[in-house]
Amino acid sequence: MDLDYSKLKGRITEKFSTQYLFARAMGWSSRTASLKLNGLIAWKQPEISKALVLLNLTEKDIGDYFFKKKVQNIEHSVYYYKKERSTHDRNTNF
Repeated sequence: MDLDYSKLKGRITEKFSTQYLFARAMGWSSRTASLKLNGLIAWKQPEISKALVLLNLTEKDIGDYFFKKKVQNIEHSVYYYKKERSTHDRNTNF
């Protein structure tokens, strides 16, 4: 499942200015923060709890910041499908 961390990244920038400073506060390297914020490695429960405190969030915010599903941009996908289909139709010899 792809998760959308854009709201979390915005809050980090708001409170810490950079992901690097947030990573330091979490006790992580910049690479670990990057991997987590890009959904390449999962957040552990204690990490989420610590992030809530550092970012002045409540438990009610967990879903919006840590478990929001990415939504596919349908308009973008339809455009490329139509464009690809149009190119294919022009190149097809009947």
